[in-house]
Amino acid sequence: DAGMLSEDETSSNIHAVPMHMVCFKRMARVLKHYRGKYDTVVGIRPTGWTQSRDHKAAHGRKRYQGSMVLHEVPYSEHSGYDELKEFIKWLNPTKIIPHVDNDGGERRDQMIAMLTQNHPVVAT
Repeated sequence: DAGMLSEDETSSNIHAVPMHMVCFKRMARVLKHYRGKYDTVVGIRPTGWTQSRDHKAAHGRKRYQGSMVLHEVPYSEHSGYDELKEFIKWLNPTKIIPHVDNDGGERRDQMIAMLTQNHPVVAT
């Protein structure tokens, strides 16, 4: 819902940032900038952008540095079927909205059913 989006950084606890900012160095700057408002910063970085050959990163991992937490999750804009299934399993969403080949009907429902076998979610 576009009505839930805002450019006012003080109106939300969740901020979408460019990928280069999802690292401990940049997260530390964010934590310093919001000192007094937040005591923890959590980053979520798709593994398609980690440029890592580390097998653990391919299946998601969580790293800590002080009061910062960085989640590396198995997803990229060009994820294959297995990566998308793994991402859905990791994220545990309550709703999925496909944006590629979404006819709003049977095709959408088939895509969601394939990706969420043994993991029910709401189709939208």
